[in-house]
Formats: sequence, C-alpha cells, structure tokens
Amino acid sequence: MSSRTGWRAALSAAACAMLAVACVAPAAQAAAPVPVDPAFAAEYDTGTGPAAPRHIDRPADLDVSLVQQVSINKFASMQAPSLTTTQYLPTTWCGDETTTNDAAHATLAAGTAHYKLVYAYASDQTDRFEQWKNALQADVSLIGQFMSQQDGATKTPRFDMGTSCGPDYVDIQVVHLPGPRSTYLDDYLKIGAAVKDALGTATGPRNLVILADGLTVYPDGIFYDLGGTFGTSDTPASTNPHNNGNLVAMLFSPDGYQPPTSASPGKWYPGFWPEGMLHEMTHTLGAVLYHAPNSTRNAIDGAGRGHCTDGLDVMCYSDAGNGPLQTPYSTSVCAAISGLAAMTQTYDCNRDDYFNPTPAPGSYLATHWNTYDSVFQATCGTVQKTFADTPLDAFITGFTSVVEPTGLCGLH
Repeated sequence: MSSRTGWRAALSAAACAMLAVACVAPAAQAAAPVPVDPAFAAEYDTGTGPAAPRHIDRPADLDVSLVQQVSINKFASMQAPSLTTTQYLPTTWCGDETTTNDAAHATLAAGTAHYKLVYAYASDQTDRFEQWKNALQADVSLIGQFMSQQDGATKTPRFDMGTSCGPDYVDIQVVHLPGPRSTYLDDYLKIGAAVKDALGTATGPRNLVILADGLTVYPDGIFYDLGGTFGTSDTPASTNPHNNGNLVAMLFSPDGYQPPTSASPGKWYPGFWPEGMLHEMTHTLGAVLYHAPNSTRNAIDGAGRGHCTDGLDVMCYSDAGNGPLQTPYSTSVCAAISGLAAMTQTYDCNRDDYFNPTPAPGSYLATHWNTYDSVFQATCGTVQKTFADTPLDAFITGFTSVVEPTGLCGLH
C-alpha cells in the first residue's frame, strides 16, 4: 500500500479485517502498517481468468485532483474561446430516476461498448439518488474535460448517455439491491454480482461504474475505490480480455455521506472524487499491467501491483504491498500540472505505460496492450455535440502535436 499515507488509527482491527487490507481517510494518519490478507493478495494476478479487485485506492494515494486541475486549465489551454460557444457537459443531472436502462433516450447504437453508471443501495436503506445524481453527472463531465486537456484530446471513456432531458446527461440506473446492507458491507464481488443480475445481459461489451452508497463499515471521512483488471493480459490484439467488458469500477461512500452542494475547503465539488472514478475505470481498461515499463513491482516477489512509479500521474503511486518497490516511486518524473499550458502529462506520464495515441514503433505500447485502443474509448466528437466545423487548433495551444477530431471530449 502507499508509503505516503498512514492508517486510520481510530478504526478497529476487526473493521479493517473485513476488507482484508487497511483503509485511510483523505488526510494522512499515523503509520501503523497492517499486513495484506493472503487470500486477498492471491487475487492480484488473475491472468485471463475472472478479474478481481487489485488493491484499495484512497484519496490520499492519488496526487491528482480533477476538480482543481480542470478548473485551473479549463481556459488556460485555449485561446480565449467565447463562453457562449464553449459549453462543457452539464455538472447537474436532469432526467427521470429509472431502475431500468433508459433505452428510449440512449445515444449509443446497440452493441456499442460502454460504461454503465449505477447508483446502488441495499433493501433496508433509503434511496438517496436525489442527493447523488448531480455529483455523478459532474464526475462524467469532469472526466471528459480532463481527457480533452490531454495531449491530442482524441479519446475518452464512453458512457451510456441520454435521459428524458437530452443526450448530454448520463443514464444512471438505480439498483435496489435485494439483500440488507449487512449483506454487502465492503463486499466488492457480491455488490458487483447483484448489480449485474439486476441489469441483465447487455447487447455488447459493458463495464460498470457503481456508486455503493453507504455499503461500507467505515465512518464519514473514509473513502476508497476498487477496480477489476487482468494484470498479465498485455497482448495488443483486439481479443485482449479488457475489450470483453463485464469488469467493475466501484466507489464506496460512508453511510449517510452527503455530497456537497457548493464549493468548500476539503470537499469534492461539483463531483464525487472524479479522479478516483477515472482511476478505477482505467484499471478496467487494462492499466497498469504488470509488465509495463514503470509498473509498481514488489522487489521480493517481482509481481506487479497495478500502478506506476513515474508520477505525477492518475495511475501512479507507491504500491509495493508488503515489500519495497523494485524501482522507487517518484513524483518528479513528470512536471506537476500548471495553468500555463494544456495538461499533457497527467494521464500516462511520458506516454509509455498504458495510454498513447501514437506509440513509437517497437515501444512497449506499440507491441503490447495500449488502453488507447480499447473498445471502451470513444473518439472525441462522437460522444458529445461539439464545436461546429471549428478546427481544434483554433482553441488548443501547448500540445506537442495537434490533431483535429470533430471536437473536444466533454463538450456539448
């Protein structure tokens, strides 16, 4: 687990044992490492078999704040576009709450690979979709904006979009789990299975992003995410298992947590930990695989741990399990984000571990799995309405190369 965060001293050993590894609050606490349960560690390397949770990710682990950086860079990387023409996806949700897929308003053709966003709660809990809907919509908007500020701005994860209010709103399906809250507490696999049962079979590859509302034993202030991936499946072919779908990214929030409705210090707003959502989604896309150049590897057993050592990066942090890293984690490999130019080094620092639109011939990402090639990545301009007939380079500066898709990710 991360050497840059401590363990929450106030948590009981029994509570943390339920997750098989420890958890932390967003702020660092006094160090008191807890061994990883062998049964959980055994699920790290699943090859091409059933994908399992790789680790627990916590806010303090991730050095990237999409809310802050999207805000800083929203117009710093553009040549003063008009506010009347530059409109990002809404950060407030509109539509009718549904417990089924809103096929009537879907923007996707049948069979298209996509992420389905789900709000899940247990049978003895209160439906709090009303409190969560805007934060979840904001996450989708912020992820699109963040990806549009990457070098090239050519792809972004594809969500199931479209509600009764229009195509710019994410189709969030509400799932009332059949069992009581006690059945699902901190149980990634059980929650995922129940949601899949509720959703039924998809017409094409589908991954899930699930907000598990209050389905954790941890109190307010303790947040974490889990994601599924195939750690050793790095073949570059279209048959790579990460293209098949059925993987889950899951965000856990404490029971009764209220997403903020206005900006305040130390609170996520307008979304709910969007970098955590993107981080887990990127795991399901197939990152960071064990054999990637800068993968976090345990120096004792040599096994990958699913992250990268060359920060600052959405997918990078010190993650050696119970032993030292073969290559120490560093935050100085890529420059920190500033408002002076486009955000070019935050989604795969140096473009050599998991995402590169144009990898050099013979490089790792040219000869192994590259998440850019995932069927779950949509070409910008095909997922949202964008500038009409406006060249991309009229708005973007600071890129090492400029491409001209039909528009920016995350715009409408």
